[in-house]
Amino acid sequence: MNGWTYPRLLLVTTGVLGAIFAFLVWQKEIDRFTFLAQCTLHVLLVVGLSLGFCLSFSIRKWGNGKRVHGIIDNLKLFVGSVLIVLFFGYILLSTAVWLLPGAISTYTATSEFSARSRNDCSGAYVDDPDLKRRIKVCEPAGYYVDGATLRVSKRSNALGMTIVSAVIKY
Repeated sequence: MNGWTYPRLLLVTTGVLGAIFAFLVWQKEIDRFTFLAQCTLHVLLVVGLSLGFCLSFSIRKWGNGKRVHGIIDNLKLFVGSVLIVLFFGYILLSTAVWLLPGAISTYTATSEFSARSRNDCSGAYVDDPDLKRRIKVCEPAGYYVDGATLRVSKRSNALGMTIVSAVIKY
């Protein structure tokens, strides 16, 4: 433990555990109810590719450790950089959509039941008119039945939308 004192080790351990806890809370409370607009996703992809290229170039130029040589190693570095930038960019954008105010609107549509799986919630699939795609509404109030009418209240802003409430009506 050369250079690692116990207070520093405790700080790093607490920080890592806090980051894991924050990610789990984000996944449960924000990610399930937030949907990004298509334009936002396209901008995220373009910015992620360009920032990933810059990150991989800066790691290659100024990084400490073994130098990266060869096409395969450079490709791995670029893809890893892009994935890291896209991961953190998606977390930041979906949190921004969740936090920013927007216009509250309501719509009703026919829903299709979706069972719970190991990595997903139970809920209903519904076609969203603003996003122009099928979304999954997690755990709406009411009895889940195929073909029932789902009333969705949402808060929309320029980046996307957040589901405020959802109720299944027979």
